[in-house]
Formats: sequence, structure tokens, C-alpha cells
Amino acid sequence: GTLLKQIAEASAESNASAFRDVIIRRIPDSTTPVFRQIFEAVIRPQMLPDAEREKKLAEIRDALKSREPVYEREMLKFFFSAFAELPEGQQFSGAEDRFGSLKGQARRDAEAKFAAGIAEGDYWTPENIAALYGPRTMEYRPERDDVLALASALRDARNEASARAAAFAARIDRLRLLYQQGMAEMKGTTPYPDANLTLRFTYGNVKGYNSREAEFRSPFTTIRGMLEKDTGVMPFDAPQRIKDLQAAGDFGRFGSGGSVVVNFISTTDIIGGNSGSPIFNGAGEQVGIVFDSNFEGLGNDFYYDPEKNRTISVDIRFVLFVTEKFGRAGWILDEMKLTGQPKTRAAAK
Repeated sequence: GTLLKQIAEASAESNASAFRDVIIRRIPDSTTPVFRQIFEAVIRPQMLPDAEREKKLAEIRDALKSREPVYEREMLKFFFSAFAELPEGQQFSGAEDRFGSLKGQARRDAEAKFAAGIAEGDYWTPENIAALYGPRTMEYRPERDDVLALASALRDARNEASARAAAFAARIDRLRLLYQQGMAEMKGTTPYPDANLTLRFTYGNVKGYNSREAEFRSPFTTIRGMLEKDTGVMPFDAPQRIKDLQAAGDFGRFGSGGSVVVNFISTTDIIGGNSGSPIFNGAGEQVGIVFDSNFEGLGNDFYYDPEKNRTISVDIRFVLFVTEKFGRAGWILDEMKLTGQPKTRAAAK
């Protein structure tokens, strides 16, 4: 039929504005805090009662207290430059209305001046940003109104981009489902369930693996092993309290083999949305929380290799140990009414 043609047409239509839409969605972001506050004032109701406006002023002050004006200026210049490079038919009207009549260095200079006015100028104080939530004066002020015009154009462009994305998603999801069904029928297989969208169960065993010749990855890691890697520098900078607890052997009820198990690996498949799922033993007791795949398992989307692919889970004993011993929050465990030990324990030897 025409299914592949329809998928190609939908993708081509989406790709036509993809680069523009990525930029539109990225600005403003956390790197442009002043412009972000201005933009939020533009997209939300302008009029706020005096008391709420004072609260908004406090929020704006807090958001801007640690900002870096030079960094924001450079990020705004980057975004303006990206707008300038958009191909014919994808140009952003907010930038073209402002800079479109200029070319080359003249445009770059104008973009830099405009960016500096937002990030480093005297006008955009928290008080003047908060004033956007109140009554507007009719007097034209370029340092204010030109920026508001850009923010308003960006709001409209974002709405258009969101509408395009929603329309594409609705169209392509239906086509992809038909494609998947057709491939399954052709090959006589059942589509692999997605853990984000279905209630998927996967089972396996706690088991190490050979990552390469003569190199075996044991199924458990422990606090003792964690401290062997400690360098005092992130990401291998172990908290002093963890060191003290290991040295004292103060593991409470969660120790095993002279330490506490931190993580373990299993032959279960994590790909497709299992992160954060509980992992149970054969007795139905939670023994961990799934959070990652090993390096060799990164290709699980395409092929599962039972010899090397592994799911990494944090051991529930480490979770409870950190809560009770490291975090000194044993009352949380008391409220959970934990009783006894698991019927099956995979001890770290």
C-alpha cells in the first residue's frame, strides 16, 4: 500500500520546520533568566492585584539573584545568530522584523547590542519586570517595547510549533502502529511491549558477566568497593559519613559480608521504560529499584544479548541503610513497619 509513502511525507513535512522549532522551544531557557522572566510576563495574564504583584516581584528577585549577565548576553547572541541562519521559509518573524534589513556584520552588531540591552542594560530590573503584570503605559519606550515585541512574536511562534508537533505526533503514531502491525504479521512475531505505555513484566536472574576476555563483572557492588574507587573528586567523592560507617562496621540490619550491597545486576531487560520500577525476588519481596543498563546493553532496542546485557538495580538494603544510618531518618522505616529479612538473600561475599 501507501504506508511507507505516508510515513515519508509526514516526516518530510515535520523536518521542514524542525530546526526552527528546536530553536523556538529552546529560548528562553535557564541560560537567559532575564529574558525568561520577561517572556513569562508576556504569556501570562498581565494584570495582577497589588499583593500578588509584590509576591511576583519577590519571585523575580530570587530568580535573578545569581544570574550571570555576560553569559546571558552571549547566549542571547547565540540564539539571535541561529535565527539569522534559518533558511528561507523558516525564518522567525520576531527576529526578522528587528534585524532582517541588516546583513553580515551590521546584523551581528545589532544583535549584540540588543542582547546586551536585555542582559546588561539598566532597564530590566526586577521592579520593571514585575511592572509588566500591572497596567501598561501608552508611552513608547524602545528598551522595553522592542523586547516585548520579540517576546510576543516568540509566544506566537511557540504556539504554532506546539500545534505542528501535536499534529505530527497524532499522524505519525497512527502510521507507526500500522507499520509495526504489518512487520509483525509479515514476520509472524508479537511486537515487544514498551514499558512506558504497557504494564510489562520482565524476569531473569542475578548474574555477572564477562565484559571482555578475562574480565568478569561480578553481580554485586558494595560500599567497600565504592570506597576503593574513592578519589575525593567527583564523581568518586564518597561522603565522610559513608566512610565512617564502613570503617566502624555500623550497618545496622542491612550488612552482609562485611559491607552493604549497593547495586546488583540481573538478566532482566530494562530497555523501553523500566527505570524506576521495583524488582522482586521469587518470594514477591522487593529487593531493589531498577535504574540503568550496563554499557553492553545500550543496543537493547535492537537486540537483546543474554550473555552480556544486564539491568542495574540499587539494592533495597542500601536504600534502607542510607535512610536509617546515613540520613539518620530511621523513623521513616518505623512507619513502613519493616519486618524480618527477605526469604531469599543474595549476600555479597
